[in-house]
Amino acid sequence: MQHLPFLNSPAIHNGLQKILWKAASKAPCSLANPLIEVILNRSLKRPLANGELVFMKDRLLTLEIIDLDRSLNIELVDNRLKCELADNQGDVTFKGKVAGFVALALKTQDPDTLFFNRSLSIRGDTELGLEIKNFIDRQDLTDSLDPPLLQALHLLETVTQRSNECAARSR
Repeated sequence: MQHLPFLNSPAIHNGLQKILWKAASKAPCSLANPLIEVILNRSLKRPLANGELVFMKDRLLTLEIIDLDRSLNIELVDNRLKCELADNQGDVTFKGKVAGFVALALKTQDPDTLFFNRSLSIRGDTELGLEIKNFIDRQDLTDSLDPPLLQALHLLETVTQRSNECAARSR
């Protein structure tokens, strides 16, 4: 984070993470869900067009994001991913903190390690869960994400890592 040296402060990281999490957890679903849909569909445009997500047809993935106290259901409808606030559990649930999901998307940690270390967990139809995990592992989202979104994810990863490091040192 050479271009933003003030972000090296532990107090800044903790405060910034709290602000980001509070804002994200309070964001209205009517704003957040369409934004997530656009990001998912743009990022996975080629695999969607190639039918690589056909295994998701008539299946429901729930993302339970612990530190945001949010759960989202994602399903494949008319060859597009649809996202809505989860009011029920899907066929499979991926549960974890934002940092785990960001690490999975950016491939900064091996997906198997994320699940083995319990940074992320799978509940429900584990066969479907493994198929989704393996699909994500085969993708290079850094090539398909818009540069501002990719930068935002890297910033989010840095903030969560440094905040976690600060919390670990203070124990």
